[in-house]
Amino acid sequence: MMARRVAALLMLGMPFVPFMLGTALMGLAAPAQAFPGVYVARHAQRMTNRSTTVVLVRDGRRTVVTIQPDYRGPAEDFALVLPVAGEVRAEDVKTLDKRLLERVDRFSAPRLLEVWEQDPCAARPRPPTASAGRCEAATNDPRRPEPVQTFQDGEYSFMAPGPAESATIVAFLRARDYQVSDAVEAALLPHMAAGARFLIAEVDRRQVHFSADGEAVLSPLRFHYDGDRLALPLQIGTVNASGPQELVIHVLAARRHEPANAPSAIVPTAIDLRVAARERFGPVYAALFDAAQARQPNGLLVEFAGPAGESTPCAISKLGDEELGALGLELAPTLADAPPSSLVISRLHARWSPGAVPNELELRAADPIAGGIARTHATDAPEPVMPAANAFQARYLIRHAWPGAPRCEAPVHGVWGEPADGEAPAPRLVRGNADVERDLALADYLAQDLPELGVKARRCGCDQGAPAGAWLTLVALLGWPRRRRR
Repeated sequence: MMARRVAALLMLGMPFVPFMLGTALMGLAAPAQAFPGVYVARHAQRMTNRSTTVVLVRDGRRTVVTIQPDYRGPAEDFALVLPVAGEVRAEDVKTLDKRLLERVDRFSAPRLLEVWEQDPCAARPRPPTASAGRCEAATNDPRRPEPVQTFQDGEYSFMAPGPAESATIVAFLRARDYQVSDAVEAALLPHMAAGARFLIAEVDRRQVHFSADGEAVLSPLRFHYDGDRLALPLQIGTVNASGPQELVIHVLAARRHEPANAPSAIVPTAIDLRVAARERFGPVYAALFDAAQARQPNGLLVEFAGPAGESTPCAISKLGDEELGALGLELAPTLADAPPSSLVISRLHARWSPGAVPNELELRAADPIAGGIARTHATDAPEPVMPAANAFQARYLIRHAWPGAPRCEAPVHGVWGEPADGEAPAPRLVRGNADVERDLALADYLAQDLPELGVKARRCGCDQGAPAGAWLTLVALLGWPRRRRR
């Protein structure tokens, strides 16, 4: 058996690249498709929502909601109708700069970075707190964050019907000549019965850019209310669904947040991928996400948990005071004066079929988690089982092993950093995956098995981008035991 494997090694004509095992993976990010509201118009043509980003600030009983939806349909005036679990005033609604939501998404998005093994005869083990090569220098934005404008109108005109009008919101809309279909009426009825208030944002088509196929990305709008529960209505958005519903929520609060009425799991992180994943990271990540959610049906996955006021490894620069204020900290009773480093950002992601979307998603405070930020080097300390602070990031690696055999008696392997002949490329972020292909063969892009997902990496020896030393090649082909990395 061994002779046949050695013969196979000689016939390959190229080195096989084994990678150190990480922990496990999954997740997805990018804008969401679930919409906590419904579209109405004075025409009866089809209107759909493909991408929605939601940011929630929670402080005591105060909830600040920022929503950025998009729209696909006729280039005519229309309106967003949003159920609110508390009193909301039209004059308190703000329109924000689109760049603010992009910043939040980039800050917490899952990312792929590349590291190179350092010369085993020159490298020495690094301390446990070492970072991944030039990861921080390559990705921290040296520019100061641009101020984010808040203004009252933009493309919107806001209405906030009182309790009596909210209790008869269907009649209220029809009295203003809006077409309310049976499906829209059925979606509104549970919120009317529960005593919800409604925010109506009428959109002026003259101030919105429509693409050739009738798609428009709207400005983010922000409103706030007081209430005992932190909940987001979701079932109502299926009226405008055109397929599976994706939802990405960011929660900014003093503590990490998780679903209270839906299953959830922490995204496995620190997974080694093949070089081929570099150009297809979005589809690879989507395949991992789908495989993971198959084991967590109708659940949400945690993709990020960390301080908003600090630059995490492989993240862009920290969110500034003006940005956090525009997202809602200026309305938070106790968080407004707290240092940004004490504010936790939680990123949750789900993908549901229309029939599986819950009527509402309730969220609650949860204990800190850590993972994905350390364990780049062989000598890094393991992630704490019960950390004192949140430090979790969905982060994935392509490892380029040292080429050739070491030429010293005591080589030191497992020290990773920049390539010997230049700088490492900037990490790639998972963004805009709402329409990504979802039939990719996951096993072809893994450099390690994922028993948590029931997926085995394909052992093809075809990864030419990261040559390994002869001893590493023998380890891979002879099937010797591999030490699993945490």
